[in-house]
Order: sequence, then C-alpha cells, then structure tokens
Amino acid sequence: MTTAANVNDVTQTLALVDGIPPLAGKSGRPRRRPEALLGDKGYDSNPNRRELRRRRILPVISRKGPRTSRAWANSATSSSRPSPSR
Repeated sequence: MTTAANVNDVTQTLALVDGIPPLAGKSGRPRRRPEALLGDKGYDSNPNRRELRRRRILPVISRKGPRTSRAWANSATSSSRPSPSR
C-alpha cells in the first residue's frame, strides 16, 4: 500500500491487513487472514492491537517509549559477546 510521505504507519495498519489477498497452496478454502502481524514501533497502537485480536490475528509489534529495566537486563545478558583471545 502506498501513502503520502508524512502519513503515519499506524493509520494504515488495518487497511494493510484488509488488503492481503487469499493465500493459495493448500487444498480447501484459502486463508483470508494471517496468523500474526509483525510490526515495528510505527505500528504500535492499542486500538489496532485490540482490533487485530478481535480478528484472531496475533499482534507482534514493538512498543513505543523507553525500554523497561527488565528489557535492558534481558538484552544485556542475551547479547553475543566475543570470545576471549588465547
């Protein structure tokens, strides 16, 4: 979907989902909706999350705002660190 340069992504989330064509491949009725929607912070919106859940679509969208201390701690411990030289 193409929009003007200064249109926020969040305003087009549901229109984007509505524009997904039926998925072919398996026998039977083609799927009309995805199982999940992956999005960056530009798609973060509680009303959109609620509507996606109502449509039985799992919203996997990054949250806006500062990271919590728990998120910082998890990212610090799970980051890959270079192995020490001999």
